[in-house]
Formats: sequence, C-alpha cells, structure tokens
Amino acid sequence: MQKEENKTKLLYEEESYKIRGLFMEIYNKLGPGLKESIYGNALEELFKKEGIQYKREPNMTVEFNGKKVGDYRPDFLVYDKIIIELKSVPQIPRTQIQRVYQYLRSSGHNLGFIVNFGCPRLQIIRRIYDIGKLSVKSVANQFNLRSDCGQSLIEVLVAVAIFIGGISLIGFLVIDAGIASRQASERTRALSLAKEGLEAVRSIRDNSFANLVNGSHGLILSGNQWTFSGASDVQDQFNRSITITEIDSNTKKIVSNVNWQFSSNRPAEVELATYLTNWQQISITSCSEYCQSISYVAGTCRQNLSQCTSNGEINESGGDSYCTAPANFCCCAP
Repeated sequence: MQKEENKTKLLYEEESYKIRGLFMEIYNKLGPGLKESIYGNALEELFKKEGIQYKREPNMTVEFNGKKVGDYRPDFLVYDKIIIELKSVPQIPRTQIQRVYQYLRSSGHNLGFIVNFGCPRLQIIRRIYDIGKLSVKSVANQFNLRSDCGQSLIEVLVAVAIFIGGISLIGFLVIDAGIASRQASERTRALSLAKEGLEAVRSIRDNSFANLVNGSHGLILSGNQWTFSGASDVQDQFNRSITITEIDSNTKKIVSNVNWQFSSNRPAEVELATYLTNWQQISITSCSEYCQSISYVAGTCRQNLSQCTSNGEINESGGDSYCTAPANFCCCAP
C-alpha cells in the first residue's frame, strides 16, 4: 500500500517512465562507450517514432536579478518541461549534476535527467527542483540571490582515507605481489563503499534535512531510494557504518566508515567525511561561499583567468556574479 502511495507522487510519472524506457532501449541496442552525439541522434529518432514532443539543444536563458547573464543549451527539452543531458564518460562529474539542478532552478523547469552511456551499466540520474516544497522566503532567496549558482548547500568535503593494517615498514617491503594486489583491490572496494555511503546520505538529506538523525546508521537501497536501517550494513566482507553528528542547527558532520578483516590478525579500515547543510535555509553571498557550495575548499575573486591557473584554482563562472570589478572572476580552490 505504501508503495502505491509513493508511486502516485512521482513528478511527471507517465512521461518519466516512457523516457527511461527509451534510454534503456538505446543502451541495449548500442551498448556503452560511443560518442554522445550518436546516443543523441538515436534518442531523437525514438522521439520522432514515439511522437514525443521535443526540442534538441534549445537555447535557454539564465537570469540573475531579472537580467540575462548567460545561455544554457541542454541536449533535449522534452514535453516543454523535462531537461535531458546525455553523457558518455566513465563517471559523471558532480559539478555536472549540480549544473543541471542549477539550470532547472533558473529556467523554471522542475525535472531533469542526466543519462550516462559510458558505464558498463546504464546510469540514469533524476534531479527534481520542486518550488512547491519551499517557503516563499526560501524561493525568493534562491531566485534573487543565487539564480545562477549551484546547489544551495555548503558542503566542505574532507575526504580522509585511513588504511589500518598493522603493517610495519619491513613487512610492507617484503610483502609478495599477490598479497599487495589483493590489498589494493579490497581497499579500492572499501573506498567505493565509503563514497557510496556519503552519496546515499546526501540523497537522504535531499529528501529532508530532518532525516539526518544523530547517531550511527546502516544503509539500505529500496525502490531506488536510500534509507537508514540499523546501526550498520554488511556488503560482502565489508561492514559499513554512517555516523552523524550535529555541528549546528543547519549543519551535520557525516562520517562513512568501512572496515573489514584483511586477515585473522590484520583489520583494515577506510573512512571518509563530509559536512552537509540544510541547503534550503542557507543563502550564498560571496565567491568563497559559492565555491564551498559545489564542494571546493574556498574561493577568491581574481582579475583574470590566468591568475586562477597560477594559483592552482578553477574558474567557476556561476560564481562570477559574486565578484566585482576589477576582480570579476570567481576562482575556486580544490
């Protein structure tokens, strides 16, 4: 009964299922790793065949304080309300996901799909910007203060990978290649689970910040939705635990710990940490805050792009609006 209730609340349900079916049809017939344009051409053919209303690479205006500050051209706009971005890469950059959310907010559309054909398994990311769930004040803050910035959250991602194996320097030097290979493989798997844990908690936070209850939690994926379950969860020989602690009323520290027994007398552990905020309650007013909101350490307004490069920084044009002449470029420090 609960599943039926949740199903009826899916935004653009009929259109979403139909579009996802087309994504899977293309992937099953063409497979992974081709050029993005090939998948785009195939998708366009299916839209025509199915009689689906679409626009390919439409020009969409990005506004700030009621003025045009740029243009955005998604791969497709379907039914005049759903944005589609196609990728064929080993991994979708987090900034790309944030940009889709950003453009949903600035364009007035509520649903976007990011589809990655570059993985061994088809990757479909669905992002919603639901104005109806925000207060009038929150909506005003997002459109007036940050209409062309990334997701409104301050997430300072501090990734600390700790591998505890009780291995002395001498033991490490004489370890054979077989053990070293297994060691690297298991550590890679543990890191992947720890990262997945942080992304799962971020997804839970996106549903409601109130879901982030202090304490230790396990994770379970049910119906493509992550939820907390118990104090830990077990994946093969790996035990994963998510610890949530409160920093302030709008900020939580999230620690994703994965531990396993490498051998009978050699435990191993990997731990990653991040800070998640109640992004609906926080306003961005500077380049530095903007950079932090898209997972950089800090940001500085510079006079030109070469200054960004010479300082080991990356220009994120979405933050340029928080800089003033002569320092017009927002440069983010990794």
